[in-house]
Amino acid sequence: MWKLYDELIEAIPSGIKISDMAQTERWTFVVNDQTIGTAMKFSRTQKNIEDYQNIQLQEAAEFIKSWDFEKASFGLAAINSFFNDSEQVQRQFQTEAIYHNDAFDQLMDTSDQQKIGMIGHFPFVDRYPELSKNISIFELEPRAGDYPASACEFLLPQQEIVYITASTIINKTLPRLLELSAEAQVILVGSSCPLSQTLFRHGIDTLAGTIYEDSLAELRTKKSVGKLPLSKYGHSIMIEKRKD
Repeated sequence: MWKLYDELIEAIPSGIKISDMAQTERWTFVVNDQTIGTAMKFSRTQKNIEDYQNIQLQEAAEFIKSWDFEKASFGLAAINSFFNDSEQVQRQFQTEAIYHNDAFDQLMDTSDQQKIGMIGHFPFVDRYPELSKNISIFELEPRAGDYPASACEFLLPQQEIVYITASTIINKTLPRLLELSAEAQVILVGSSCPLSQTLFRHGIDTLAGTIYEDSLAELRTKKSVGKLPLSKYGHSIMIEKRKD
């Protein structure tokens, strides 16, 4: 079950230092040099992440295996600060298709007959109620019309397309969800998504994550003059696995 995690950690070279970090209510940010990685937090409490200031990036990445999900959030943000970088993406994905658009755009073109599963209640769905007839949403805190997360064991194998929130890496449910979705087209989505080719070897067909082109200081400046949350100032990017 840890293979996916170990491969992400082992891909990060030793000797890289963390240069900055930050937290908001919902997100953890880690900077290696000028490359920003982020990951969702599972609680809105603030932790003293300055304790991690002097550790190396590879050591911080190890925290992704922690059962303390706030610590694991820091670990995933550290991992993403390595992978979610424009130059790194170009080096890794020379033969895959790369798009600068939203992961949910393709939903508008799917057949009414296709069964679509979503791990996580994405805000996108509420804007297009006509899509709800062929979408099954699985949630830890289900809203009206959602299935509880435990229903995945019974219903996920029936889906043809599955969107999985990348925060499942943090709470360690991703490996089992990938097993249940083995026959489906799988899209791992969200700002927590590592843009790492290793994930293609574990049953994921499309990575839909975020790249931050600005420094953390520039993002803070944008937030102070704008109204968007800090996490919204990145650029969406989709990478499709090459079809052999």
